Amino acid sequence: MSAPTKIDVVLFDIGGVIVQMGDFAMLGPFGDIRESDGIRKVWLESPIVDAHERGLIEPTDFAARMVETYSINCAPSEFLDRCIAWHGDLFVDVEDTIAAIDPSLRIGCLSNTCAYHWANQPCAARIDELFETQFLSFRMGAMKPEGAIYRAVADQLD
Repeated sequence: MSAPTKIDVVLFDIGGVIVQMGDFAMLGPFGDIRESDGIRKVWLESPIVDAHERGLIEPTDFAARMVETYSINCAPSEFLDRCIAWHGDLFVDVEDTIAAIDPSLRIGCLSNTCAYHWANQPCAARIDELFETQFLSFRMGAMKPEGAIYRAVADQLD
């Protein structure tokens, strides 16, 4: 059995861990797909979402492509509004939980997200205050669960 590893950094995911997320159905029907599980599957497998969360396409282009490709019955601007409304507030006691972490540890986050969501979610300013170190897919050009993002984080944290 090996000796315990010293912990220097605590990293949190954001969506569903720090920030409450709405049901995928809030994004509206994707063509004939109306149920949350189906929309979630399309979202997670979409090359358009992937490109946007890697920082490769701008929000207006992302929304226009999503609306057209997946037959979402709304204007691209409304789709962007739905995407922001999909993000809720911080979970109860998150700020207290993070504040209770040993102050000698660095506290950060590692999240798949896009610049538009990151800046416009309802609790953006509070999230920014919570995490001194932020590893975000749109800034890094890589996404979880790919090994590249974890290697980049490890390299940056030394």
